[in-house]
Amino acid sequence: MRLRHIEIIHAIMASGSISGAARRLKRLAAQHQPRARPCRTATRFRLVRQAAFRPVPPTPRAPRLMPEIDQLYLHLQRIDQLAQRLRETQTQQLRIGAAHAMGQVFMVQVLMDYRRLAPPLSAEVKLVTGHQDTLCQDLLADRLDLALAFGQSVAPGLTTEVLYRADMVALIPSSLTVATPVSLAQICEHYLLMMQPQDPLGRVVYRALQAQGLRSRGTLQIKTYSVIADMVLTVSGVGIVDTFIASCYAAQLQVVAIQEALPFKVQWLTTASQAAEPAVLLMRSIICRQREPWRDTSHCARTRDIRADWLQPSRRR
Repeated sequence: MRLRHIEIIHAIMASGSISGAARRLKRLAAQHQPRARPCRTATRFRLVRQAAFRPVPPTPRAPRLMPEIDQLYLHLQRIDQLAQRLRETQTQQLRIGAAHAMGQVFMVQVLMDYRRLAPPLSAEVKLVTGHQDTLCQDLLADRLDLALAFGQSVAPGLTTEVLYRADMVALIPSSLTVATPVSLAQICEHYLLMMQPQDPLGRVVYRALQAQGLRSRGTLQIKTYSVIADMVLTVSGVGIVDTFIASCYAAQLQVVAIQEALPFKVQWLTTASQAAEPAVLLMRSIICRQREPWRDTSHCARTRDIRADWLQPSRRR
């Protein structure tokens, strides 16, 4: 099959009629009808029952082709969007996505460094924060150029590099006395403020609790990590968070290491079409120059050595 055959099939299936397909393709129905015939020749079987001005029901074989055709059309749309961006004015945008915690902790300094190092008339920078699934969707839909996200896996079609590894830590109200490091069993003696089980970090916590058969005295599932810390501030319970959020609250709460390893990692995400863009490469180099782990160890006096590994740019995993 050729692209023109796929274009006609997609238009007919999406509109439900030959005339509707002609309007989608900006052709007259009389011109479009003969073009539908080669589709049968290309596939060697009938996909629709042709009718010019009434609905055309698909044959049983047609739905088996549509998922692949839809995926191809989605990819063609991304190509069109990229071409449109390349045709636009010289001032382009660098669209960055980041997990809420990373945007809150260090992206301000990163953006300041980018503004200082970027050449004149370089790309304007747009920063948005979001959760991993949203960031991946925006990258695939060409709404972002790069992203920094938590996660153990990513959607197909994205280029990924692990920049940072560490273990999650416990946030404990200042009025509460706990052992250092604290065990998951001891944490579960209190009201545990939890990430959601489908969350990249939440999955790690839930698996660790299930492996030990542990249940908290009470559990509240929260999607945004900083909200967990805010609730611990109100002495509503104890929380388990990443080291980014922990560094923001270390002056107000106890940041305590956990006996069991609850690993997480930060991934650099982009698409193949954006990976070699000069603005993207400059942003990557600025982030990779942050040699120290993204946390303030001076505030973590009550913790053991939190396992953290800043990965050098040349070390890909």
